[in-house]
Amino acid sequence: MSLRSSSFLLHIKIHNLRSYHSLNHPPLPSYTPLQHKILSKALTLVPSTGFTSQTLTEGAKQSGYLEITHNLFPRGPWSLVEYHLVRQREALSSIPLEEGGVGKTIRKLCVERLNGNKEIIGQWQGVYTSGVEGLM
Repeated sequence: MSLRSSSFLLHIKIHNLRSYHSLNHPPLPSYTPLQHKILSKALTLVPSTGFTSQTLTEGAKQSGYLEITHNLFPRGPWSLVEYHLVRQREALSSIPLEEGGVGKTIRKLCVERLNGNKEIIGQWQGVYTSGVEGLM
């Protein structure tokens, strides 16, 4: 390999170093304070009631709103699934990167992401069988 070609490869590598970005990844949804309050409360109910419309209704009631308030979420239970995923993604963004290299960082992020499902893991199968699967 000539000096010129190795210099060119180095130039390509340097310019290709950047944060991960995918055009296939939609932007994070934004939630109103009311939606955030209801979804947060409903998410605490998921371990016992699953990702269901009833969970959204109960989340609205326990947040001090009328049962009909769950209509703020036209996508129904999928809104709750999406909210969980968004919160997990946000939690990962605040984790400091490991000094030991990319492998250690990836391992840490994977473990943290799996730990984020600890409370609701028993309800994931219900997501697929409740009609939400068409949205995933």
